[in-house]
Amino acid sequence: MKKVLLIISFFVGFTSSYPNFNHFETDKLISNKDKTFSFELDATAAEQSITIRSDVKEPMLIKIIDKSGFIRIQKKLHLDRTIDLSLLLEGLYLIKVYVGNHTEVKRFYKGQDGVDIR
Repeated sequence: MKKVLLIISFFVGFTSSYPNFNHFETDKLISNKDKTFSFELDATAAEQSITIRSDVKEPMLIKIIDKSGFIRIQKKLHLDRTIDLSLLLEGLYLIKVYVGNHTEVKRFYKGQDGVDIR
């Protein structure tokens, strides 16, 4: 009787500490899906438009924010990732890109590049 109780208590203790034997595999699946993303801008100084380059295939929400904190452009982009900047004044802007639960911020300058090539 002692052996039976000992075996049962061992089994109950073991199964309660590991309720899901496959939890290591599910953690791997979750971590693969939860990767961060990154994007690049085609140029840090632009006059008419700017293009976002990224390998993410999901829709993106972008916000272009001026230096006073106002959102000047807000768009949802799918496959065409070119943003028209003709409505913006010359100056420094932040671009925030949201994909799923991830956010990344970069800055760019709207206007001519200040480098003079001779």
